[in-house]
Amino acid sequence: MATSAPYLLGKQFSQLMNLTAKTQSFLCNDTSTFIELVNIASRSSNPYYLKEAVDKFKVKYYPKGYKENKNPLNTEQKKMVFDLYRPRFQPSYKPYKDLERMAFLRVIRACRDYLFLGMREEDTKKLVQKIVQSHELLFN
Repeated sequence: MATSAPYLLGKQFSQLMNLTAKTQSFLCNDTSTFIELVNIASRSSNPYYLKEAVDKFKVKYYPKGYKENKNPLNTEQKKMVFDLYRPRFQPSYKPYKDLERMAFLRVIRACRDYLFLGMREEDTKKLVQKIVQSHELLFN
């Protein structure tokens, strides 16, 4: 059985870059808000921690709701996206699993849907559920 490459494909990375630019909050220039949400999702599979962290994220970056960004990312924000070119949920000393990239893409889609649907309470619950399922896919 051939193993997949431990990085995003060109099209996947391009979509991630465009999605990151589109979802960038107007309140923040020093970090990429979408990548911050993805980092929250990759840190834990504890639903209580995730819900609390996502709620803090929403208050910090989108207090008035999501509004599409038309401006390009700055250099620092692009660097944050490039750090995810090789997505890892596990520590780097563990071998790369074929499912790791698929789980990462599931989390990306869940975060995208969360932002585009309006970040309501029920959307937060769905996001947390999808993140936990993605972690279970890898670690069980």
